[in-house]
Amino acid sequence: MDLEPVLTWWLLKEFTHIIDQANLLSDVMACETSTNKLVLINVMIFIWRARRKRIPVLIELDKRGIYMGSTQSPVCDDYLESIDHVLFLCSFAKDIWVRIFNWWGAILPPNLSFERLLDGAGQTISSPMTKDRWKAVIWIACYYIWHHRNEVVFNNINKGAAVVSNEIQIKSYEWIYNRSNKSCFDWLPWLSSPQAIGGPNANRCGIG
Repeated sequence: MDLEPVLTWWLLKEFTHIIDQANLLSDVMACETSTNKLVLINVMIFIWRARRKRIPVLIELDKRGIYMGSTQSPVCDDYLESIDHVLFLCSFAKDIWVRIFNWWGAILPPNLSFERLLDGAGQTISSPMTKDRWKAVIWIACYYIWHHRNEVVFNNINKGAAVVSNEIQIKSYEWIYNRSNKSCFDWLPWLSSPQAIGGPNANRCGIG
């Protein structure tokens, strides 16, 4: 068997994938509303895709002629599965956002939109550093809500909002910690009053 055509096809496929990923990354980094130095690149790519309705929720798949048997939300089974529903309007997602806002000592506004939420709205913060962290937490929460949705769809695993909220707290701490001044960023203050870390009343170690 002549392996050269197979090898050529494989190399072309891999090269095309690399080019596609590079173009996607370039588009993401060029979009100011989809960049945040405190989160991983896969989170930024996810947010970029979510803003453009390019994550495979059932409604978007159905629009493209791919019918999966139902367009109802696999998480709550109450409404059609749109991007807004999965990440913001679903009862599971709402439970997550209430927990996130309570954790940060904030009140979830009743008229907060999905787009404004992605941009870090809903919290009154004066410190630019803390605003970046708040925005990072919002993005990470979206990413983990989507991850939970996929766990339900593909593995029939429903962890519950409390477990996913804890994962968001842990992962946001790990990722932000590794991109911040480590000596000024501790776990216990992060759990109890994350908005005070590096805030206007913080001491030289960034803990209020």
